[in-house]
Amino acid sequence: MNWYAIWTRYRHEDLVKMQLNKKNLEVFLPKIKTLSKRRDRRKMIEKPLFPGYLFTRTELNPKSYFKIIRCQGVVRVLGYREDCSAYIPDEVIESIMKMVQDEKHINIIPEVIKGDKVRIVGGPLDGCIGSVLELRGDRHLVVAVELLSRSVAVVLTSGTTVLPIGY
Repeated sequence: MNWYAIWTRYRHEDLVKMQLNKKNLEVFLPKIKTLSKRRDRRKMIEKPLFPGYLFTRTELNPKSYFKIIRCQGVVRVLGYREDCSAYIPDEVIESIMKMVQDEKHINIIPEVIKGDKVRIVGGPLDGCIGSVLELRGDRHLVVAVELLSRSVAVVLTSGTTVLPIGY
């Protein structure tokens, strides 16, 4: 029995989870509580940690595959082919479960791309606003920060976070 990621249609995660539970499959849909962004009020809502995805634990064979794929809202099982399937190690799912239980420390940061306006959080340039000039690997990026009407290229390393403006 292994964990597999299921790609669902937009906002169909709960429907797919319900259908898979009815078919006696073990399902994990990690959710977090967040403030809704509505004009007239702010309200705490639960939303999927990974929108459009949920996980199921099964012995993936053609019979169980068709059990999953025939659910309304399922797009596909990620990595499924007749000759091999991309399963998710138990340790990864256990880590996600622990993160969701202690959701106070979860901070979802959207991906930044070259040209994005960002705000620096942490480090000596905390609060500065700049533009992403270059991406270098996973944790290094060059940000042009306008200080005193001059652009300065700074390489940000671990311990410093950048948030897109408007986040």
